[in-house]
Amino acid sequence: MTIHARDRFLGELTTGWALSAHARPLTVEQHDIERLLRAELARLGTRVEWNTELTDVQVRADRAEFTLRRADGTEEFATAPWIVDCEGTAGVVRDRLGIPFEDRCRTGLQVVQGNARPTWPLGERPGRGHIFLAPHRSLLVFPLPGGGFRFFCFRDDPDPELTAAPPSTNCATWSRTPPGCPVSGSTPRNRSG
Repeated sequence: MTIHARDRFLGELTTGWALSAHARPLTVEQHDIERLLRAELARLGTRVEWNTELTDVQVRADRAEFTLRRADGTEEFATAPWIVDCEGTAGVVRDRLGIPFEDRCRTGLQVVQGNARPTWPLGERPGRGHIFLAPHRSLLVFPLPGGGFRFFCFRDDPDPELTAAPPSTNCATWSRTPPGCPVSGSTPRNRSG
């Protein structure tokens, strides 16, 4: 990973573990993870049911009991040896089990992320990321498996009282490329590549 600030190359940071089969960082898109998980579940004989909502869960010593609501409004009671919750902070499982969300919001910071194919002299070496530092904002850039990069833009929050997402028309302004980042243009990438 290269580190740049104020139009200068500062150095490199090596990440990863030499003994790992995957010795470098990798950014994998959520739709790719979902596709891989669906394929593995299908291989194991499990079918993914879309448009089905978990509305209640109780955990017993030897099983989880839960209620599902289908898209047509019908409900089904089911049991399983275990249940995995991937809903985040507002999940039904977390709520029913009384598991608190012990994190806190970070004030004074705005973050935006997106995928793009930049026009720059840095190339697209697999595993080669870049960090660009500037006063009041930074840019972290990591390669994507199918080409292009995931950009993470961090900057001071100009309006910490605002809790809603900024209008899309503001994104170009608040994710402006920091000095020293040699991007002369980029092409946004959609989910299909």
